This record gives sequence, C-alpha cells and structure tokens, in this order.
Amino acid sequence: MARILDRRGADRTQIMANWKPTVGSRFRALIKGTAYGESVRFKDRWRAFAVWPPNVFALASILLEDSGGYRIAVSPHDGRTWPPDDPNGDWSDRVCAVAEAWRQSVGRGDVPPRVLELGARLAAKRNLPLKELTAPEHWDCCAAVLELLAIADEACIGVGIPSRNHSTQFPIRAEMRLGRYGTLARLSPNVVRVLPKLRTSQAGISVGSLSHHVTAQRSEVRPIWHLAEGLCDPRSMRVNLLVVPWPYVVEANAFREAPSRLRNMDPAKFGFFDFKPAEALNIKQLGNVIDEARRRCEVVDGVVLPEGAIEAHEIDAVQKCLEDRAVPMLVAGVRGDNANYAHLALFYEKKWRLSDQHKHHRWSLDGNQIRQYHLGSSLHPERRWWENIAVRQRELNFVTANGWLTTCHLICEDLARQEPVADLVRAVGPNLVIALLLDGPQLSGRWPARYASVLADDPGSSVLTVTSLGMSLRSWDAQHPRSRVVALWKDARRGLQEISLEREHQALLLTIAAHWTQEWTADGRSDNTSAAELVLSGVEQIAEPQAAVETAGSRSPTQAPAPRSAPPGHRSSRASRRRA
Repeated sequence: MARILDRRGADRTQIMANWKPTVGSRFRALIKGTAYGESVRFKDRWRAFAVWPPNVFALASILLEDSGGYRIAVSPHDGRTWPPDDPNGDWSDRVCAVAEAWRQSVGRGDVPPRVLELGARLAAKRNLPLKELTAPEHWDCCAAVLELLAIADEACIGVGIPSRNHSTQFPIRAEMRLGRYGTLARLSPNVVRVLPKLRTSQAGISVGSLSHHVTAQRSEVRPIWHLAEGLCDPRSMRVNLLVVPWPYVVEANAFREAPSRLRNMDPAKFGFFDFKPAEALNIKQLGNVIDEARRRCEVVDGVVLPEGAIEAHEIDAVQKCLEDRAVPMLVAGVRGDNANYAHLALFYEKKWRLSDQHKHHRWSLDGNQIRQYHLGSSLHPERRWWENIAVRQRELNFVTANGWLTTCHLICEDLARQEPVADLVRAVGPNLVIALLLDGPQLSGRWPARYASVLADDPGSSVLTVTSLGMSLRSWDAQHPRSRVVALWKDARRGLQEISLEREHQALLLTIAAHWTQEWTADGRSDNTSAAELVLSGVEQIAEPQAAVETAGSRSPTQAPAPRSAPPGHRSSRASRRRA
C-alpha cells in the first residue's frame, strides 16, 4: 500500500484506511469554503447554516441518501412508529407550522427553536459513522434528520413556481439565487444543488419519496432554470403546441462521411458522419401554418421542431416568425459543424431568452440501421458510424410557466441513455418532457415508447416524442410499410397515443390539458392536491392554406419520393442502437 503523508511528513496511511464518513464530516464537506465554516463550534455553525431552509434540506437529504436512512420512514424499527407520536397534535401539522415560522424568520436571520433543537441532536452525534445512522440505538438522530428534511421541504413550498403570491422575502431571494446559480441552496453547486420539484413518485422508496417541493442533487449535469411567467395563461389549464416535423423529405445523401479526429478507432471498422439535409426550412410556409393554427385555436403557446431540423443561421428568422405571431416559445433541434443541440427560445417581458442544450450522447449507426433507413449509398453497412459531434458540458433546461406546467427537453439518445440525465429528470419531475428525435416512426412498439413509459411511471411526467416526417418515411421494408407517425404521447392516465401527420398537411396542433392530482410523501404528508398531470386532449392536422400555396407557387412538400428499392432486413425497434 502506498504511504500517505501529511504536510508535515507524518504517516497518515493507517488513519486514512480506517476513515469512515460521519454525520459531522458530511456537514463539514457542505460548508467548506463558505462563511458557515468560520465558526468553531458546531452550535454556532448550525445556527448560521440553518437560517436558510434549502441548506438544511441539502444536508438532511445527503445524510439520508448516503446512510439509507430514508427507508426508516416506511419501515421503522420494532417498537417505533413513523411519524412519531406527537403529544402536541398531528405531526404533519406541526411540521407545516414550523416550516411557516421558518419562512417568516428568514429575513430576520432567526431560526425556529424546533430546528435548533433538532440540530443539537445532530451535533451530539456528529462523530457517528453514517452506516450506523439507521441502527436502532441511534433512532433519535435518524428521526431528527427525517424531521429536518420534512420541515425544510415544507418551508420551500412554491419556491421556483411563478404566479404564486409570496407572503415573505424568502421565495423571492431563493428564486433569484436559482436563476443565477442553478440552485436554491447557499452552498457550492459543485457539491450539491437544491432544485424545485414538481412530482413525487408514488411507487418505490428512495430519498426522493420524502419530498414534495425540492430535491437535492449531486450530478455532473448543470441545470438551467427558467422562470417564464406569462408564457401561457395559468387560468386556462391548457397549452397549445404546434409540432412541425421538418424536414418533410430526407435523402440518403443527407448523411455524409466526416473525418475522424480519434486515433484510437480502426477506420476499417468505424467512421463518423454528418447530417446535412439540402433544403432549408421554408419560413414563409411556417408562418402560414402558424396563422392557420391560430385561426383554429386563437393562441399557439409554442412551436416544436425535431432534432437537426434547422441550422444555426436559420434561428433568427424562425424566432422573428414566431414573435410576429405572438408565439412565446420555440424548442428546435439545431444541426451544425461538430454540433447537435436543442435551441430554447422564450419570449416574455418583451424580449427573447435563449439557451442552447447540447446533445449528451452520440448516435451510432450500425448495419441494421443503415439498411433500415436505406442509407447504403452514403454509409457502408459493414462499418459502425458515429455522429460527428462534440460531447460538451451536460446541461438540462427546465422551463416553469406556472404551477401546473414545467417542461424540460431531451435530444434522442438522451432519452434512451439513463446516465447521467435521467436521475435529474426523475428527481425534479417536470410535468412535460419533450424529446426531439432523428428517428423512424414513433410507433408504440419502438424504443421511444419504452423510455417514455419509464418517465410516465416515475416520476409521473408526460412525454412527447417528435421526429421528422422525412426520417419516418425512410424506415420501411416489405413487412413494415412506410409510416407517417411522427409523434408519440405518453401519460400516466391514458397511456400511449401515436400521432400521425396526414398527407397534404405540414404540422400538428396538440392541445394539452392539466389536471390536479393528490400526491403523498413516504413520511405521510399530502401535497393538498397541488401536483399537475398533463393529458393530450386534442390533435388537429394543420395544412398551409391553399391560397397561400398558390400565391407562393409551390407544391406541398409532404409528398416524399419513394426509396428506389427495399433493402434486405428491417428492424422496427431501435433498441440495439448504441451510443458513445
């Protein structure tokens, strides 16, 4: 074993070998480098630390997750009950009362006596190894951590949700911090982030089962939180999204071999490809289609374009088209040199807010998929082809419009690959996940449906997957005819719904309705029916008005030419798709 020496040359090898994480060491790791670490005594550190509820939530969550203590809430020791008996009344009511007092005291720098009392229990057990926290003899300490998490969670109710009337300064200050640093806690985001939470899983047990309003995350994925009040009318309880499955035609030569910069790949077996369809998005047609959609429903809240639909130089024109028609949101797949990203544009307070989220995983095309999409004239089926994009910092955008609508978006492989983004999606529980795909038809038996079902089950998010018509039509053989199913909807109430684009139409107008539902934490607290489920309540086929087509002198672009020949072998599932 290599020797470990401290700065004075003393041998610390045996000490480090016997080191075990403790309650106190986790606390010290959180406050390292912050003003909270300046005090010598635990008691003084705790008082300063506990002024801010998200700090306490972060510590309690880490202690329970790392020790497994969260399971005590559903499986207490013999002779114990949870919630514990409370001589002063209902435990949940007391938790809420302490939480409200905490919210009120933040501006004064005070801490409720109950929070100080529970902190004193932790101080007394600061040398307790985490693995012993769940032992029966340390019940008081574990119960204190569980109660601290519950109180801190209730203190954060409504934080990160616009259009709620805040009666204290705490939520306002917390939301400012969320927008600036991507966390509610006054702790280093490199150590832990505390984020708003929308859905609580009603199945299984984890530390996430214990909170309604916030979640603590230690992930490499950087969350970006957008408070977009006014994005849609919160009183309507519905949102209208226009799905434009562009490009309508994808030729085989849109996939082109690209030079490799990796020396560790055998060029006889592996290669890289770019996706470069020839035709640019028709902005005039897009405007006409939006106009027709607005004629049907008056308000279009957002436009969705699939993965790789446009190039970066087209973004300004698309945004101008939307702005002229009072459409406040764009989620569009953008392709570029060494890049594949989702462009998010939000128009509120008279200006666009922009954020680009790069794809986390490369698409890999094997021989089966090359035959499935009829790409043999461009890519040799005996080689594995990787998407020619850089793998950049992992980020995930959340958009909160009101209490019933929080969205996030993923790009193709990021839906299928569970790491590292899936844990963050499940922890936050957005009401709607939009997946931008460069994929075949969105049939209920294919891979997008399976992964959408996972998120619909836990945490209860509704999922919309969208691909281009051109890619959907490229996937066929003698046993599987061409399909115009360009979108798939999945929610926990009604299950899977395939959505086709009819001939001579250019877009789909989806109306999504919200319904309030009641959820419970594993420690027995109700959210008072404040969680929202989204269901697909309407689908309309949108065609560019014929008068506009005749004026432009164009034909409908939705009639794709048939591939010249059907290749041998077809795989209707993309389950074998591999990513780097």
